[in-house]
Amino acid sequence: VPKGCFVGVRVGEVLKQRRLDSRSASYTFPKPDTKMNAKIDVYQHVGSGSVVIDPKFFTTDEVSIRCHDVLMQNIRLQVTSQVAQASAEEQCQRRQAAQEENKESALTYLTVHGIEQTR
Repeated sequence: VPKGCFVGVRVGEVLKQRRLDSRSASYTFPKPDTKMNAKIDVYQHVGSGSVVIDPKFFTTDEVSIRCHDVLMQNIRLQVTSQVAQASAEEQCQRRQAAQEENKESALTYLTVHGIEQTR
């Protein structure tokens, strides 16, 4: 693995990320209720930039990412932030509704394309 990489480990809804380091390669997750897979991603840092986020106001700013790789051009991103107007409960309900919509869409896709048919 190239030096300076990051590792992301997701178990269920919990994601933990950190710089890859052979001395501290353990992660602690809540005990799952059922058997599940852990997804492991390896990332390489390509550049850095910063933008001020003011939690009181809706803001839009452009940030330039200076890339460490000389073969890669600098990256420009537009960042928008706004104060969440919804309560934690409303945000949870929206997230659950979106998950349900994604689930229904996936089931429709499987049905339309006959993916779950067995012979």
